[in-house]
Amino acid sequence: VGLVWRKPWRAAGPRTYLGDLLAAAGLVFPLPDRGPRYPETSPAAVARAGTRIVLFPTEPYPFAEGDLRAFREEAGLSPGDPVRLLPCRGDLLGWYPGRTAAALRHLAELLGEE
Repeated sequence: VGLVWRKPWRAAGPRTYLGDLLAAAGLVFPLPDRGPRYPETSPAAVARAGTRIVLFPTEPYPFAEGDLRAFREEAGLSPGDPVRLLPCRGDLLGWYPGRTAAALRHLAELLGEE
């Protein structure tokens, strides 16, 4: 799941540029695909969906370390939980003009696939 906002928490759905990038990287959107392209969600809903990777881009919302801690707490995740909370570059993952190749390389680096 790629988050895009907090208060309320919002995810990039599969019908978005970030959703397309995640699909190209082999990741599946685990939340229901209905309604808005950027659905409101909650950390608990993301955790219940069996999500193993949550991206926190620096744009459009500037996620910081405190946001990751808040997400972990609201989701009820323990320190040893296998869910990976990954800060990432929003300039690559949120804005498509001429950046798709760099965005896919960035995702591969985040996921440890290079």
